[in-house]
Amino acid sequence: MNKHTINLVTNVVLFQATWFSLVMGPLWLAVIPLTTLLIHAGICSDNAKREIAFAFCVMCFGVICDSIMMTFNIYSLQPLSVFDQSLLPSWLILLWVAFSMSLKHSLNWLFSMPKVMLIILTIVGPASYYAGAQLNPQRIVIELDLIYWVMIQWAVLSLIILGLHEAFYNRALEKEVGVQ
Repeated sequence: MNKHTINLVTNVVLFQATWFSLVMGPLWLAVIPLTTLLIHAGICSDNAKREIAFAFCVMCFGVICDSIMMTFNIYSLQPLSVFDQSLLPSWLILLWVAFSMSLKHSLNWLFSMPKVMLIILTIVGPASYYAGAQLNPQRIVIELDLIYWVMIQWAVLSLIILGLHEAFYNRALEKEVGVQ
């Protein structure tokens, strides 16, 4: 295996370990895979500052969208403790951190195919929420008949992610090389 493939597989495995630990276990259990994922993403990044800014924006939009969905009772998210009574539980915010930091690594290939990205995220995003609800109904509750709202959420998020990618990478690159 070449270096790119090893980095890709490492990112996928670390993201999945983070997902399972955040959905299934106590918050402290996610510290090792999430920290390792973030370090790995930083080491593998071509431009860490740009990637962190991009990931932060993606995370913010994800948190906003999930907060809206929770407000309208599309799904219900359980906090982990009395100290975690924010609008969105910390485990889901950390999951957005992991997802946003994985975009330029294990999912980077999707940016060259925006329609495919839209379709995949519109299906896989809601499937992830539903899988989490099936594995740990104490953490997230979502009714199957409301999943279409989560599909709409992920379709909108896909378009936002594509727009952010365009702004952070394509337009920024054009400015760096002086293309008008």
